[in-house]
Amino acid sequence: MREIEWRIRFFNDGFKKELPSLYDHFKGLALGTEMFLLDWFLSLFALSINDIEIVSRIWDNFLLEGEVFAYKATLGILKYYEHELKLLTFDGAIKFLKKLPKDIDEDILFKTIENTSITWKEFQSAVEKQRIADTNTEIH
Repeated sequence: MREIEWRIRFFNDGFKKELPSLYDHFKGLALGTEMFLLDWFLSLFALSINDIEIVSRIWDNFLLEGEVFAYKATLGILKYYEHELKLLTFDGAIKFLKKLPKDIDEDILFKTIENTSITWKEFQSAVEKQRIADTNTEIH
């Protein structure tokens, strides 16, 4: 459970930094990222994106870059749909995030993902800090 919690915290920190107004909108709706993030990560977006080409490209990048790409892709998708998401209520946003619209422009989406601020180095640093925290907890 701790592994999931710190990953959600790590994502939320990046979300707040990258998309502060959308983050605040989600907070105002009481829409926690765990309501969609786990589904997106566990399926690597296969359940929420209807375009097999985009899903395949996400999987390829995930295999090349590692887990950090899931965070970058999530931020990229949220940024891609930021305007639409800000107009939605809680129920509308949940429905939207469970099954994203079919009209995704692959090139624009991947440019958006590429321009996210989360780096592999930043992610590795967070992983190492979590390992140390887990070790210290086990010792005490």
